Amino acid sequence: MIQLNSKELSEPTQKHLRRVQGRIDASTEFVKQVNKAQKEWTGKNNSIPKATAFTEIKEALISLCVGVEVCNYCENNEATDIEHIYPKSLYPERTSHWDNYLLSCPTCNSKHKLDKFAIFDPFYSESLFEIPRGSGKPANDDSVMINPRVENPMNYFWLDIPNRTFKLNPLITLNPRDRKRAEYTLRLLGLNARETLLAARKSAASFYIDRLERYVKVKEATTMDELE
Repeated sequence: MIQLNSKELSEPTQKHLRRVQGRIDASTEFVKQVNKAQKEWTGKNNSIPKATAFTEIKEALISLCVGVEVCNYCENNEATDIEHIYPKSLYPERTSHWDNYLLSCPTCNSKHKLDKFAIFDPFYSESLFEIPRGSGKPANDDSVMINPRVENPMNYFWLDIPNRTFKLNPLITLNPRDRKRAEYTLRLLGLNARETLLAARKSAASFYIDRLERYVKVKEATTMDELE
């Protein structure tokens, strides 16, 4: 995971998102807001204005990807899903917020993250609370999961290349609260539990090290024979 550089949407698309969010927020009860959020999301392509807005949103999210349409969570699979970082089933008030969208692969979105979410309760504390499914409106929005739309995950992790595990590990300098954030994010998304991800990191690291060694040899060459 790396931090994504955001971009502005066109005014018509922003207006569309505000209009949709207004319809969701108009419901006074949390359950009704959740149901309305789901209905609006399911029908997001049911008209030309809606489809036009989400075509732009999808294209903008693709441009934010760490690679060519690569999942922004695992950085390995094709990203096809518009993911709500704050689940709309828990935070319907964020359903149509541009900065709550991220492009992910179905494995990360539908197999690992789903609607799972944890917060620190009380706010700004170190007390991690995993929100039970169907438990109603969360106490706050103090997210435990690291949000690559607004945060730099590299401030929380280091990649273990020296020991050849190719796992992401929490930085040893983290405070207890941030360590919990790093550990929860890794566990929620299964970033160290999937062999394909470890193999992909190993391959990328091996390629990088090989090119670096070649560069050093070229730089230190003093004859044409050594250069060749």
